This record gives sequence, structure tokens and C-alpha cells, in this order.
Amino acid sequence: MNRFEIINAAAAEYAATRNVDRDSFKNILNLIGNGEELITALTAQSNLMEIVENHNIMKKRNEPSS
Repeated sequence: MNRFEIINAAAAEYAATRNVDRDSFKNILNLIGNGEELITALTAQSNLMEIVENHNIMKKRNEPSS
């Protein structure tokens, strides 16, 4: 197993635990050229997901009660 395969396996585990949908993960894999790009892409995806999650939490908190 080479270094890229190890990173790829770790990325697959990351995708499963962060509930990254299959299409998003495929897009990341298709666009990367090496392990460093993979880590950068996954970090960006994780940060974006965290922003969306925080936005949804704040939006829910600020909605008027029914």
C-alpha cells in the first residue's frame, strides 16, 4: 500500500463519518492530483459543512416559535 492509497482510505473513512455524499466525494477524488490536494480538498469540504451546520443551528434558534 503506497502513501496515496493510505490517504485515500483515510479520506473514505472521513467521508463516511462526516456524511459526505457519494457525489461530493467522487468530485473531490476526480479533481485531485496528489495526496496534498486531497487533504486540502477534504479540509475545505469539512469547513464548508461546518459553516452550513452552524448556519442551520443559528437559523433554527432564531425562528419564531409556533
